[in-house]
Amino acid sequence: MSGNRTEQPTPRRLREARRRGEVAVSRELTGAAALAGGLAALAASAPGAAAELGAMLRAALAAAGGAPASPAAALQGAAAAVLRLSLPACGAALAVGAAAAALQAGPGLSFAALAPRLERIDPARGLRRLLSGAQLAAAALGLAKSAVLAALAWGWLAGAAPSLAALPRLGPAALWRAPAVLGGLAWRLAAAFAVLGALDLALVRRRHRRALMMTRDEVRREHREDEGDPLHRAARQRRHRALLEAPAVARATVVVVNPTHLAVALQHDRRGGGAPRVVAKGAGEAAARIRSAARRAGVPVVRDVALARALHRLAEVGDEIPEALYEAAAAVLAHLYGLEAQP
Repeated sequence: MSGNRTEQPTPRRLREARRRGEVAVSRELTGAAALAGGLAALAASAPGAAAELGAMLRAALAAAGGAPASPAAALQGAAAAVLRLSLPACGAALAVGAAAAALQAGPGLSFAALAPRLERIDPARGLRRLLSGAQLAAAALGLAKSAVLAALAWGWLAGAAPSLAALPRLGPAALWRAPAVLGGLAWRLAAAFAVLGALDLALVRRRHRRALMMTRDEVRREHREDEGDPLHRAARQRRHRALLEAPAVARATVVVVNPTHLAVALQHDRRGGGAPRVVAKGAGEAAARIRSAARRAGVPVVRDVALARALHRLAEVGDEIPEALYEAAAAVLAHLYGLEAQP
């Protein structure tokens, strides 16, 4: 049935969806990329951060017995330290996440999806979205993430328990030891989330493609819009042929007609010899155009019903006439040349 969405989306439909901001982007994969970027930046900045934290701790211990510091100054210093230490990881996570989303979406950034839409606050639509297959798939993926997180954390905890228990006894050295201990779990989580994100991306692209599927009527209508209405296209083709026929008819030696339904323009090189060549032919409106072009160019128009029919049926534009028509065509040309020779 033409109402069923059985046809793949056309390039035009895909472009329109992209202009509306409807692209297949996995939030899970984007989040996994952001986590990996943040962890990489954190690992790179960990030695410097640990050294700065150690210096801050020693300064705080040294000042413990002196005059109390201003609370505002202490808070300001702590906030500056937190911002300074977290900025590399946060910036890297943001940049890598944005790059991952851009790679998934492809070129051509569109902010149309950010525009407010009334259907987004429609309660009925919201309820349907909650019960849709996409939401069920998202819930299943969330449960899978929780299960993976629990399994990885349990497996990591079993091996890292001795190291975690030893951290409080290390004193300030724990600042250098803790990132190495906790980094193992973080990288395992990032790898697992990347695998889940790749699976989610495949599902998102599949849902996106299915949402853009078209009916046969939609494909036909789009094709008509792209190619133009058949009647208008035929009119354009007729005008194009008319533009091509006029110069060809002007070069013709004679136009053989039937007398109104068919017209065939022949070109003959009297000096070079050889068979006449068909330079234009047509029936109906095309024949009328050829006769009109011949009159404007001063090309003789000869009525020969049998020859016109045979030429139109057997000869193609650009070809020499068939040998079987030599005698009839020669008679027409001889008559014309005889008229030209008369004083």
